[in-house]
Amino acid sequence: MEYITCKKCGCQMSPMSEACPMCGTPTNEDAHTVNSSPKNETEKYEQIPNVSIFKNGKRVYWGVAAVLTILFIVYVGYNIGNRQDKGKENVTSIQQTNSEQRDTFKREIPLKAYRNNKKMTEADIKEVFLQHWKHYKDDREFIPLETCSEGYNIFIGDLNGDGIDDAVVNAYVTPSTKEISNNDYEGKSYIFCFLNDGETYKLTTATKLHTMFFVDDIDNGEIHAHRIEYMKRMNDGKRIAVKDSHVFKYDGDKLVDLGGTKRTVDEEENSQIKRRSGSVELSEGYFYRYEGDMKGFPIKVDFGVLPNGVINGEYHNVKYGTVLDLVGQIISEKSLQLVGENQNEKIVFELSFSSPEHLKGYGKMGNNSLEVKLKLISSEVINDSH
Repeated sequence: MEYITCKKCGCQMSPMSEACPMCGTPTNEDAHTVNSSPKNETEKYEQIPNVSIFKNGKRVYWGVAAVLTILFIVYVGYNIGNRQDKGKENVTSIQQTNSEQRDTFKREIPLKAYRNNKKMTEADIKEVFLQHWKHYKDDREFIPLETCSEGYNIFIGDLNGDGIDDAVVNAYVTPSTKEISNNDYEGKSYIFCFLNDGETYKLTTATKLHTMFFVDDIDNGEIHAHRIEYMKRMNDGKRIAVKDSHVFKYDGDKLVDLGGTKRTVDEEENSQIKRRSGSVELSEGYFYRYEGDMKGFPIKVDFGVLPNGVINGEYHNVKYGTVLDLVGQIISEKSLQLVGENQNEKIVFELSFSSPEHLKGYGKMGNNSLEVKLKLISSEVINDSH
């Protein structure tokens, strides 16, 4: 079969075609005829579509390959991005955790160090002590001394060996009414132990001593204190002062007396236990003589005021000749209590004064209370003759 060739695109076509099937150019007489054997014609016919299919297959292959490559790149990029984001989140989380730990560390350590080393002032100790004293006071009063006008002293030192300053308050007080009723007229002292917990001082023990002890200092967890007692020598009867030193050890909820030593001292060493004469007005170390009456009966009262406010003397009923030994105690700045007693009689005197020149009050004999008025006759420093 003969074919004709399109002049424009070179496509072979049937001579019966009115136009080129490829480019649409109309056929005419100028289109030339191509002779070919049946075999060549068949091969040419078959080869043209195969070449087109092959070319089209290559295009599809490369297209698919390009799409897959793009998808792979996108996939890899996405995973890398996720990993980086997660890494950043982890790093941020770790940084936040570390920051929080550092903040916690900063908050805890300085606070702990602060609590262990907080310095309390004497004003802090005084406030805490006076709050607790309300529960121990009863009807006692502080005894003001020349070197301690408030009636108590504050000492700071380590009591329990933890290296932190604790506190001891040494209070000097009058005997209670109950103690006086039992003929105990001697002044007392308390030792309050406070431990420092970093925020405040907490009371751990309060110990009442039978007489007035004076704390000297706190040394290696031990409380060093002393008292002064007076006695007469056997050979010449001279009055001497003896310093009785004791060591007390804080032990949990109690104060343990470890004992001590005694030695004679000059009375000048005991200046701190002298009462403030300006406020008490009846001065320690003086002997007073009074005259007056007790419900119309003339009486004489002589007594000396010893250290710690202790009173020793004598009562004399001029009319009946009755003599009683007097012992007593200055109770407050303006009052004192005396007990006169012999084998047959006992009188309890409760007296007050605005000045040493006049004493007034009552003498109680059983259920009877007799009014007492006394006027000062003389006063002098106590010596060996009294």
